[in-house]
Amino acid sequence: MSSEQIILRRKELPRPADPDEDFGWMCYSLGICGKSQIEDDEGEPTPAVRLFRTIVSESASGRNGITINRLSERIEMSRTAVVHHLSRMESSGLIVRKGREYRLRRYSLERTIGEVRDDIEKMFDEFESMAQELDTEFGFKKRRKAGRK
Repeated sequence: MSSEQIILRRKELPRPADPDEDFGWMCYSLGICGKSQIEDDEGEPTPAVRLFRTIVSESASGRNGITINRLSERIEMSRTAVVHHLSRMESSGLIVRKGREYRLRRYSLERTIGEVRDDIEKMFDEFESMAQELDTEFGFKKRRKAGRK
């Protein structure tokens, strides 16, 4: 049984639209980084944001993926740190590993997010089914709808 951890945070969309702020918003909202981890003190994207941006760029260019070594070189981050961030992104369902290469789960952000949404909806269907069983087990009575006697 696989284990996924999907983190979703609600944050107002940046206005006016700005590609860098929009990408930071997405990274924060998807749990790739914390609120204070979108940019460093100089206003530059943090390593986790740069890593995800690199994977997105590689996927957009039509390549099959990018290796840990290449990611480490491109964003000037230790292999250990790259592995740590990749593990979090992989367990959230945003990226996948094929052999030694990592890429977006699907070939665009939109399709990737769509599949993550499908995963979440399936999870909530399971939650509701289990909640019904537990309600019965605990003896909760179903409420009558208004107008019924």
